[in-house]
Amino acid sequence: MDFREYNAQPNDQKIATTGALLAQAPSFIDHIETIQSLVALPSEHYTLFYQTPLENFLAIYQPLPVDKIQLKLNNVIKALKLRRSHNLPLNVKPEDVREKKDIWTYTVFTAALLYKLPDIINYRILHTDKENSESYTLWNPYTGAIRSGHYYQVDVQPVKNKASMALTLFTTLFNQPCTTWLYSDPVAFNHILELILSPDPKSTLGHLIISSHNQSSQKHHVGHDLYYLLIEIIKGNIEGSDKINNCISLTHDGYAIAVPDIFNYYSSIIKEEASIIEECFYSLKKHTPSNYKVNFTNIGKKDALFIVDTEALL
Repeated sequence: MDFREYNAQPNDQKIATTGALLAQAPSFIDHIETIQSLVALPSEHYTLFYQTPLENFLAIYQPLPVDKIQLKLNNVIKALKLRRSHNLPLNVKPEDVREKKDIWTYTVFTAALLYKLPDIINYRILHTDKENSESYTLWNPYTGAIRSGHYYQVDVQPVKNKASMALTLFTTLFNQPCTTWLYSDPVAFNHILELILSPDPKSTLGHLIISSHNQSSQKHHVGHDLYYLLIEIIKGNIEGSDKINNCISLTHDGYAIAVPDIFNYYSSIIKEEASIIEECFYSLKKHTPSNYKVNFTNIGKKDALFIVDTEALL
């Protein structure tokens, strides 16, 4: 199945496919090929150690917005490019650097993929083996990807992500040959644990991983998540709370959103500064300003913006 067909399914029900097919999809194939060129391993070794976890990642995270997945792949690409300027491991003889080059490239790849994994636990994902079925099963990402051919639907439920999620999904994404190779070098593996949980910005590798996930790239998705949540509520795909519903009003000019109320509300949920959320939301350019105050249920007349391009996330 072509990924563009997959992405065009009705928003409340999509069809799961395999990681192998997703890796060949137009949205991801350039990222995957770039990663392969950067690690420069023989084909059989690349397939075993890189292709498998990448396909596992794509299969498990396919319910998320495409640009979130692309961002993570871009993070990995940037980390691998930054790795090229360092002789790893640090403080060893040149011959040891040559001998351990591949395992330390793999260390950077693994850490970059697992560090700040997209917040899949922020979504309630239901699946079934029948189209338009009324009987859905709640999907648990820790049990593996949704079975190919199953239908699924996604509800957004913002929660604070936990760094330990990366450790929980580690053996789901990386199979036994991958983990065996990593375990073979205790120093490299210990660095992975540190880098995915709490990289030290003062250390060489810590700075590398943090730089590959630069804040400006991540900020966009704070705004995107709020936009996605608003669209889903407006379309009736999920039920909003009273507080968020009070910030949405249908007018003759379209759907108005109360500001800064909506940013303050979302800030209280995700524990991010309201000013950052506002900046990121506006950077999406999915709104037009209102020239008048809008009357919102239960909160009165407020400054507002109008949501535009509501079909963008179908």
